Amino acid sequence: MHLKSCLYKRYIWVVILITILKLWLVSGQSMTVYAQAGHDDRLFLTLANDLINGQWLGPYNDLTLAKGPFYSIWIVLSFISGLPLLISEQIFYIFSVICLILAVRPVLDKFSLTVLYAVLLFNPISFADGPMTRVIREGIYPALTLLVIACSFGLFIRREQKKSVIFLWSLLLGISFSCFWLTREEGIWILPLVAVVCAWMLILLFKGKKNKHKHIIIVSLVPISVWGLSILTVSAINDAKYGVFNVVEFRSNDFVKAYSSLTRVKVNNWNPVVPVSKEAREQIYQVSPLFGQLEPFLEGDLGSEWIKSGARGTGEIEGGWFMWALREAVKKAGYYQDGRTAENFYHTLANQINTACDSGELQCGPPTNSMQPPWNKKYIKPLFQTVRRSVNYFISFSGFSATASPSIGDTESFVLFEDLTNSNKKAIERQTIINGWAFHETDPITLKVLDKNNEVLKSQIIYSNSDDVFKYFSEQGKNFNTAMNSRFKLITACNEDCTLSFNNGTKILGTLPLDGVINSLENDKLHVYLDSVSIGGTDLSNQYKLDHMKSSILSFIGKAYQLAVPPLTVLSFLILLLSLYLTAKKRLSSFLSVTSLLLIGTIFIRLVMLSMIDISSFPAISVLYLSSAYPLLLLYIVISVTSIRQVYMRFKR
Repeated sequence: MHLKSCLYKRYIWVVILITILKLWLVSGQSMTVYAQAGHDDRLFLTLANDLINGQWLGPYNDLTLAKGPFYSIWIVLSFISGLPLLISEQIFYIFSVICLILAVRPVLDKFSLTVLYAVLLFNPISFADGPMTRVIREGIYPALTLLVIACSFGLFIRREQKKSVIFLWSLLLGISFSCFWLTREEGIWILPLVAVVCAWMLILLFKGKKNKHKHIIIVSLVPISVWGLSILTVSAINDAKYGVFNVVEFRSNDFVKAYSSLTRVKVNNWNPVVPVSKEAREQIYQVSPLFGQLEPFLEGDLGSEWIKSGARGTGEIEGGWFMWALREAVKKAGYYQDGRTAENFYHTLANQINTACDSGELQCGPPTNSMQPPWNKKYIKPLFQTVRRSVNYFISFSGFSATASPSIGDTESFVLFEDLTNSNKKAIERQTIINGWAFHETDPITLKVLDKNNEVLKSQIIYSNSDDVFKYFSEQGKNFNTAMNSRFKLITACNEDCTLSFNNGTKILGTLPLDGVINSLENDKLHVYLDSVSIGGTDLSNQYKLDHMKSSILSFIGKAYQLAVPPLTVLSFLILLLSLYLTAKKRLSSFLSVTSLLLIGTIFIRLVMLSMIDISSFPAISVLYLSSAYPLLLLYIVISVTSIRQVYMRFKR
């Protein structure tokens, strides 16, 4: 008994020490500020600012109800606490891991629980550039996902315990799922796991020897009631404030119908990533007076700007961007005075287009009621290819980096970020800005910033038109088309002895030291001129050195996961197959084997969903969008590996 007590205390001390270590390491990370990200980072802060000032989500426009409100609410809570936003998100993630450990404590031994805690705690995506360094929903989405999983499993495991325990876990499930649902719009991906766990639990309670009617009532009603009440509350506030009884307008029936009616129009030149092409729009303008009012905007400057935002270079407004272009055009047409006016517009627009489809004025596919483009058999092959690519990307932790990307914006535009995130201003102090122009006479080039060790530093590059550069060379009788878009603004975090490299593929065409001494380069067919170089953080203070050391340690941890997770995933899958064999042949099932199957199934749903988005809308196979699935993968691996002995003993029976 004394030995067990000592071991338990050791495990507790291990948990405490590695938690302190994690918080110390991530304290060296800086926030990445995208000051002009009006549909993401800046939008969440704008909504949070309105919440703080007692204006709910602020004045009504095309962005007010475009995204779930919970992340903005979280920013407000973090602001009130006085904690930097990045640290509050880390604490929330740690809290979710602790909840999971408490949930599965009855079915795992203390050693396995400690391993699980450590593996989840140092999940590389929990300190990855992007999800955890930006002011974006993915900062809390993995934690919310883990909380929903933890509460579902915790409730199932304790289904036979006293009513107060059942009520507590049911309440926590309802609260966590409500926050999860109010954060992102595609929360349906986790529903199968929650539904299966709850259904399995109810079946076992019904079949149990003891009378568990009160347990069944609590399990059935409490989570649904809490979730329903939260949705109704937010919807009621939106209705009173804006005239829209909904949480997010992308779930609004009228908007979804209008959007899906646009995507059902057939065209001769179908492009998988363009839901409503110019060819389709030109047909719709002729039969829909309302849509015709949007023509000056969608075919004008507004449309041109959204075309530039596309990731595939199609020359069209691509999927993932068209819905924003549509809403902005409707706003410019004057229909975002209030929620009811906007909903009436979309309702009438859907009717006009669907009527034209039904009458034969437009050649259309079958009606749908989804933001997903109509299915086309041409999606099949790329979908399989993308799913395979996404699996490889996912289990290898591709795209991971512990170094925050440099911020974009000027000091004035950073004010809102500093104010509401309790920032320590590292994002601004480390910013290095290089302005100039560069082009090769015949070939495209890429720009890279190298440190004194010739390591590539993370950079953000904004290109712009350069008619003056083109004109300068034209007057000399040299017409270089590559000079027309050669101006750039490069933002990085160079501290000292950095070099700007100009490359064509893997070939280095030329370099310039960023010391301000040389500002031009003529090398064969390469032409470069630097207007200005503003280097921040040139004084390598002790704080910067310490932060660099912390970042190096985090990078090392991430690389260790990149090496270990792929083979462990394969091993875990083999263990799952053996467990399923035992279940089928020997009728020996266990909670852990079913849990593994549910986790791998949920991960697969997420991967397929993002793969479909990737081939039909915008690049979605990234650390950012996959961030919520990584804790599930690590949980699946630890459960599978630590249950090897249990599976072996069952196999010998």
